[in-house]
Amino acid sequence: MKINILINLNIMQKIFIIFILLLKSNFAFSQTPAITMLNCFYNYSNNYYEVRLKTNQISNFSLGTSVISIILPSTELNQALVIESINGGSWGDSNRSYDIGAKDYHGIVTNGQSNISYTAGTSIILFRFKLSGACKEGVRLWQNNLDLAETPDGTEYVNNLYFPAYNDYSLPTLYGVLPFCNNPNFFCLPMTSTRN
Repeated sequence: MKINILINLNIMQKIFIIFILLLKSNFAFSQTPAITMLNCFYNYSNNYYEVRLKTNQISNFSLGTSVISIILPSTELNQALVIESINGGSWGDSNRSYDIGAKDYHGIVTNGQSNISYTAGTSIILFRFKLSGACKEGVRLWQNNLDLAETPDGTEYVNNLYFPAYNDYSLPTLYGVLPFCNNPNFFCLPMTSTRN
């Protein structure tokens, strides 16, 4: 009789532990997803194009393997962009497709970074790059309604940020208009995101 009680108690404990684990995992995936805003800003003071991020996170966060695609006019040299990584890990120009409909495609990729320092409501620079000369028309972030998701050479382009805390990707969508270089507050096309 004593053995049966112990076995039943042991089974009840296991059921309780499984219930708690399921409850915790369900809670983790029901949290508010990461909402992000990206923009590509031309900084006249140093001639860098800066890709900046704003998010609904209220403090430090982690970013996993992610890609941000940049569109350049096809008049630019057919070579990899020299990327200076600031936040989000080590960014690099991994994929390039040239002279497609008067545009060059560049897929800038990172393996991510844990514990990115962030203050709610601010923007941070993820990476930056320079082109020869001053501000150039047509430098912008990839847009799904204007650009190819897959180029004729089979390379895929997208803007996709992975947030490990949510096991979720944040897919940017357009929220602004394309301004011109003679605007002193020049932004390459700004974007905001939706959840995948």
